[in-house]
Amino acid sequence: MKPMKILAILAALAMVLTLAAGCEKRGIPEPDYDYDTPGAEQSESQPDASEAAQSTPAASEPAPASEPTASQDAPAPTGSGTGKAICDLANSLIGTPFRYGAAGPDAFDNAGFVYYCCKQNGVDLPRKTADMAAFGTAVSKGDLTQGDVLIFANEVGGEPAFAAIYAGDGKFIACNNENSPTKLQSFTAEYWQERFLTARRVG
Repeated sequence: MKPMKILAILAALAMVLTLAAGCEKRGIPEPDYDYDTPGAEQSESQPDASEAAQSTPAASEPAPASEPTASQDAPAPTGSGTGKAICDLANSLIGTPFRYGAAGPDAFDNAGFVYYCCKQNGVDLPRKTADMAAFGTAVSKGDLTQGDVLIFANEVGGEPAFAAIYAGDGKFIACNNENSPTKLQSFTAEYWQERFLTARRVG
């Protein structure tokens, strides 16, 4: 075979290899996430643990039908005197996080929230829920006004374990637990009606 033909064949082979390499480079790009990295696959399809905790009601609470937002649906305070002042303060603290043992102003546990709102308005309310249940004057459900302290049990027929501030219009404000910061809730819900123990007028 003549040298010129050999050179032509080698040049043709070189061109074919160059075109093949170019096609390979223009293939489908790899995804920009790495499934070997912990959490990468989860982030594509599932909420993380903190989101799941926020969307799942705590075991001691009923599944809320529709929780109102603090800024739009909290009732406008009515009435007068100390009860109104307690309710005004409680309403302003909606959204404040729960922290065990805290009594404000940046975080609260359940009894600490009620204690703080009353204390800031000159009411020397006890710190413990069981003691709150005997403080002030007993009030019937039909005579509730803003600022009255509501006492509940954790279980039907149980002991005082949960306190809240009546906000009017069948609602109350309370700080429940780590997954449920200070918020407005429905007093007329069956869950709370079954566990209600007493209401106390403290102002």
